[in-house]
Order: sequence, then structure tokens, then C-alpha cells
Amino acid sequence: THQVRVHLSYIGHPIIGDGIYGSNKSKKMAEELGMGRQFLHAKRLEFTHPVTGKQIVLEDKLADDLLKCLRILRRRAKMSG
Repeated sequence: THQVRVHLSYIGHPIIGDGIYGSNKSKKMAEELGMGRQFLHAKRLEFTHPVTGKQIVLEDKLADDLLKCLRILRRRAKMSG
């Protein structure tokens, strides 16, 4: 995650809740949203197993705490918009 966090911060899109590479704005937003962690999620990971050569696919839905924050952010965007 380090490279993703550094790159996104560098291009002006820090991850909400990133205490190291996040901007003051993203840190403040994390506090307002009650985020106890970084807003990071991998919807799908796919790789070739190094021993069997089989394609491995892992998928997961967005965690409830992240869904809650996303709903709040969408509501705010509509209100300001």
C-alpha cells in the first residue's frame, strides 16, 4: 500500500485516513467521518499461484464502515452541488 499512498498524495489525491501521507484536509475528513483506518479497499485481486500455476481470483465487497463513509460523502456532494 505504501507506493499507492505516496503516489496518490503526490498527485494531490491523498487517501482519507492516511496519517503519514495524507493532507491536513484528508486527516480532518477522516476525523469528521469517524474513520479509524485508511479508506483503502481491494475489490478484486488476481494472480497466478506460484506452485500450481492456477489463476487465483479473490473478490470482496466494500466493508460496512467504508460504505457508511461513502454514503456520507455522496450526501455531502449532492448538498454542495
